Amino acid sequence: MKKLVILTIFLFFGFVSVVEAQDPTDLVLDVRCNYFQNLDYSTRKPFCNTFCEYSCVNLGKHCSYGSTTDCSITDGALQSYYVTTTNVGRAFDIFGVELCPDASTRPPDDPYCMINLVRLGFYGVISILIFILVLMALWVVWVRSTAADSPEKVEKAATIAKNAIIGAVITFLFIAIVQVVSLLVGLTGNIFDIAIVPQPKMLGIGDPCGTGYVQCPLGTICIDKGAGEICSNP
Repeated sequence: MKKLVILTIFLFFGFVSVVEAQDPTDLVLDVRCNYFQNLDYSTRKPFCNTFCEYSCVNLGKHCSYGSTTDCSITDGALQSYYVTTTNVGRAFDIFGVELCPDASTRPPDDPYCMINLVRLGFYGVISILIFILVLMALWVVWVRSTAADSPEKVEKAATIAKNAIIGAVITFLFIAIVQVVSLLVGLTGNIFDIAIVPQPKMLGIGDPCGTGYVQCPLGTICIDKGAGEICSNP
């Protein structure tokens, strides 16, 4: 035990001495810069340089893009640039399926992702209900096919079938409610859109666009014309 304590102390002070001996001019990976660049879905030129001098990174600063010595970028400026010009923190994907299409066009507090995730949660519950209904249908077929002349089994099969029908009605009502709410909040373009990433309602030039998750025609943007936000040419 005593030898283990001595070895631990030796390794600790050895590690500290190595860290302190770091040459200020050594190039190191700027983890913070690399983090934001990995989350940047835009094609714009990066704001910071992936590698920077140790002395700069150690002070919590970052090198400008293309330089390893110009550590003039503060952490606040780095975060502000990426959060306000890209969809960092707003895009979200599951298994490669992006749940926030065109996230960079929405403000940081846009709840699109959260509403879409809630909708997906409801459909997860609906999928379980449909699976149970399929099992009940198979159960009815099995019980009825093996009932022969047994009144008890025939009645049991009828009861299961009745419960399955009631469950199916409730499930389809649940689907209808989810779809109607999705349409009312503007998450989907029509009531029959049950895709994982629903398509937003397409608008025309001059249509109001300040509410809901609508999409202006290609080449136009949603801007305030005084009487409210409408789709207009830039």
